[in-house]
Amino acid sequence: MAKKEARASYSVMTCPGGKRGSSVKLVSAWNKSPWPAGARIPEEVLPKRFDFELDAGSAADLKAMYEGTILLMRADLVDALAGAGVENLQAVTATLRDQKKTALSGAYRAVNIVGEVEELMLEDLEPGEDYGRLFLLEATGELVVHPEVRAALKGIAGLAFEEAESD
Repeated sequence: MAKKEARASYSVMTCPGGKRGSSVKLVSAWNKSPWPAGARIPEEVLPKRFDFELDAGSAADLKAMYEGTILLMRADLVDALAGAGVENLQAVTATLRDQKKTALSGAYRAVNIVGEVEELMLEDLEPGEDYGRLFLLEATGELVVHPEVRAALKGIAGLAFEEAESD
């Protein structure tokens, strides 16, 4: 019974497109491609800031998180994750601009999540055992959160959660 409870507790976190399906693209030079999935980036390699551009026609609907080549999160989401005990984030200041190069918000962070799980085997967890607070699922690139993290993010508008399933 305890194993079934553990299985139901992890969630995949997403931030579905707004009314117009907002997306962003990186416009800063990043010559260390690809952004590493799960690996720590040496601090001396990270720039002080990244610039992103919002796609045309979607500036009125800024989201809490954009998934792309580089994960982009609003600063309040990064802060809420840290407040929930997530310690495996590298975050760099990011500016979001519209297509006219007007700064829309400097309250974003380019985020690297350090730590990845090859496959989710929730039924194998022992009572009291877990995978961690936040991690990437290697096969799909999905962001998976611990139930306490999900609860701490209730105040962040636009996030969606669905039950994580074992492989």
